[in-house]
Amino acid sequence: MHALVWDGQQLRLDTAYATPQTDDAIALVRVHLAGICATDLQPSADVVVLGDGKLGLLCAQVLHSTGARVCVVGKHPHKLGLLHQFGISTVVLTDWQPRPADVVVEATGSTTGFQLAMTILRPRGTLVLKSTVATAHARSLAPLVINEITVIGSRCGRFPPALQALEHYRVAVAPLIDESILWRKALPRWRMHRAQAH
Repeated sequence: MHALVWDGQQLRLDTAYATPQTDDAIALVRVHLAGICATDLQPSADVVVLGDGKLGLLCAQVLHSTGARVCVVGKHPHKLGLLHQFGISTVVLTDWQPRPADVVVEATGSTTGFQLAMTILRPRGTLVLKSTVATAHARSLAPLVINEITVIGSRCGRFPPALQALEHYRVAVAPLIDESILWRKALPRWRMHRAQAH
């Protein structure tokens, strides 16, 4: 696997792991790693994934492959529609009728995601936190204690299971790719985006 790595001073291309030999798989292997949620699920578990970005869509596919009943709640019908081919339930946030869940994966990328997740978790449920929100936010942690919630911080998963899932086509990554560009154009494009961000 080749990955762009920023070490604080320069951008370089590193080789880490051998990946399935498709460009789509190589492009999203790192994102897929984050989709491997570190929780043991019962096939009968009710799982809600909050967030319909690439991370949420990948988490939903991985969790669905365990046999769990997965529902993804998001704001974008066209993104949610990508999951219909797998038989994964989806609902637009404005139409959602919340109901208790055994596991909630918070992948909204927003400060409100944690609070929303806490409102639907069953007592002794599991909260998988995927978002890394940079802004400060204050939330009471009392419901975690009162309801005996298990919290799992899950940034990235393990490489071998992610690569195996890609190799055996247990997740679809191609629909999640917005654009492909040649390597020689990638660095100038990255520099342009970085300059615009400052």
